[in-house]
Amino acid sequence: GEAQWPLLLSFQAPASSQDTATLMNLYDAEVAYTDEQIGVLIAGIRARTHRPTFLVVVADHGEEFNDHGGIQHGRTLFDELLRVPLIIVGPGITPGSVVDSPVSLVSLWPTLAQLVGVAPPPKADGRGLLDLVRGNFPARAPDLFADLEPRFPGDGQVHRRAVVDGTWKLLVGADRSLSLYDLTTDPHEQFAVGATGVSREKFLQAILKVHDTVARL
Repeated sequence: GEAQWPLLLSFQAPASSQDTATLMNLYDAEVAYTDEQIGVLIAGIRARTHRPTFLVVVADHGEEFNDHGGIQHGRTLFDELLRVPLIIVGPGITPGSVVDSPVSLVSLWPTLAQLVGVAPPPKADGRGLLDLVRGNFPARAPDLFADLEPRFPGDGQVHRRAVVDGTWKLLVGADRSLSLYDLTTDPHEQFAVGATGVSREKFLQAILKVHDTVARL
């Protein structure tokens, strides 16, 4: 009921599963509206120009609906927040092709530059994805990083950092705690790997350290 909607400000999932379902339905409606408006945009482009045009559709983050005990976004770095769609349409791109390799949004800026044939921005720290879009896969997928800036006291922030190396993901808590997940056997990140993953955990910590060092240069 209405009395529970203030929970939206606390990031805590409603006690009622019906209320959670209502939130999900509202979100689905928002996605449907966005999809409709993209159609309006495409129709407008086709009506106004015959020039080659690239269309890129992407989201900045996902939403949690009690996947890990909360709702909304901005508190955790679980995959329901990090995995977002990236759709690229235009000349030279095979319609309907799907790339399963995960990439980072930092690659979006240099990719746009590649698509229109200009030099990548000097401050762009991601790699362009044009080769990947055209089916040329690298021998090894790049490590992916995510970061949550401290927000405000009492916001209940759970995570601070994340690094993904292949199928392994390390989460660094706001309290500096570490949680390691094997995304192959546990794609929904429900069971942190215990003592058997200590060596992998240290390896991912080293990757984070190298990343931070390069970022400061």
